Amino acid sequence: MISVPGHNPRFLPIGVIVLLLVTSQSRIGWAQEPGKQVFDTTCFACHTIGGGRLVGPDLLGVNERRSQTWLEGFVKSSQSMINNGDADAVALFAEFNQLPMPDALISDEQISQVLDYIETQSSAAVAETSAESLVAKNQSEAQRNLPQKKTYKPDKIYSRGFSVSKRAGRHVTPVMKSGMMR
Repeated sequence: MISVPGHNPRFLPIGVIVLLLVTSQSRIGWAQEPGKQVFDTTCFACHTIGGGRLVGPDLLGVNERRSQTWLEGFVKSSQSMINNGDADAVALFAEFNQLPMPDALISDEQISQVLDYIETQSSAAVAETSAESLVAKNQSEAQRNLPQKKTYKPDKIYSRGFSVSKRAGRHVTPVMKSGMMR
């Protein structure tokens, strides 16, 4: 074995394993969410998914409001759709101060991946909101079903400071109020 100054051969296998794990994780991440990568690089500056309006509309649930074909056409060239008189495209253009969305510089496959990513994120947000409302409802019901704390109130108060209570059924228990007796 050749000796290289400052190099410990025992750490070489560990370094190779770490390098393989890092590169495989990045490939897995890309394979799992290619639409996220494209969204983060081309759409994120103007749009959110459930974060509210920015320059453009919030895209939460857009897959339920518009067809896949309409969305693909609008992403490819919103201005073409506006110029062709598409009512929804014209309305969006007017709503957002006639600020045109630039034509997509991404492939049809990438557009489809982004739309799938938006649909997945929208479904996750709806499921999360549903779960939160269910938890809140259950907590509210649990609070309502708690036994109420009973406070003691005497049945009668007599002039000398005694009160009579029937807490023990038919049994009458005299109770003396403090400071009333001499």
